[in-house]
Amino acid sequence: MTLQRFEPAPGPGGKVEFDEKGNSAALFTILMILAVAGCYAMGAKKEEFWLAHNCWSIGSMADLIQSHNYGALINPLLLSNFASFNMLHMGLTMYFFWVFGGHIESRIGTARYLPLVLFGCTLPWLLLQFEAGSMRSMTYFGALFIQCAIIGGYVVIPPKPLKAYGQGTVQPKNQIFKKEERKDPRSKYIANPLTFIAVFVGCQAFFHFWCNTGIPNPIQQGTWWLAPFGKTFDTFRLFPCILAFAIGYAVASMSVASASQALNEGPLAVQALRRYRELLDLDVKHEEALRGTARTLGLSYDKTKELIARNKNKMRIK
Repeated sequence: MTLQRFEPAPGPGGKVEFDEKGNSAALFTILMILAVAGCYAMGAKKEEFWLAHNCWSIGSMADLIQSHNYGALINPLLLSNFASFNMLHMGLTMYFFWVFGGHIESRIGTARYLPLVLFGCTLPWLLLQFEAGSMRSMTYFGALFIQCAIIGGYVVIPPKPLKAYGQGTVQPKNQIFKKEERKDPRSKYIANPLTFIAVFVGCQAFFHFWCNTGIPNPIQQGTWWLAPFGKTFDTFRLFPCILAFAIGYAVASMSVASASQALNEGPLAVQALRRYRELLDLDVKHEEALRGTARTLGLSYDKTKELIARNKNKMRIK
């Protein structure tokens, strides 16, 4: 069984270890990846026209808000979060969903991942509308805001580096000769989690300048390495990105803090949770798992049931 070590800790100088076993599959992340592909397919070969008529146009959204037609905001809001202006943009958007979103959803669970995604794909756009309200001709699109929210959670719950640069494989001594039961396909790419955040920032800066201003050719003045996609299109806005990151950070921090509350009840509570979940993993029914936990630890059935009810749906703490 592999363990993931996370910060912040529940107390001064302490550390929390969360059991990776039993984490949910990243099903919602897969749906978002498919949504990115679907949006690109809808606008293929007519990207500029499709983006202008389906994504978050400051002027169009302002008219809808002033007319109190809030229901009409839903479609451009959803499409804007997953739209791309070329295949490279689409491919890297899907890749970053896989790297960051897949990790966070599998760690905190889909039930806690959905609020993070929901707030991350809505509130930053409302801030964008308020902040950029004077730029009525601008159309914004792309998964940057929602991915910033996911990265906020990624900072709180980073993956454990499986390999440190120049130091060989980082692996517990008792597992040096032990073959892993199931290897995460992302494992060889997470040697340093901060490296992926830096790559993400670099890619988003590249797309921002390419889309809005283009990449000029420094050798032949007046020509382009990459011509601008359109002066009225953009993929980046600073303050909505900051808000999205704060949303992800807050949701992940609350998930960790909620799971860590079991430590305040003492080591017996942690042992009870562990024993209960071990029995469930053996396909023991809920009631039998409660009775088995109570017998093992010498607790009353009612006390065990109350303790498990408070903690069973939280992240698994070791």
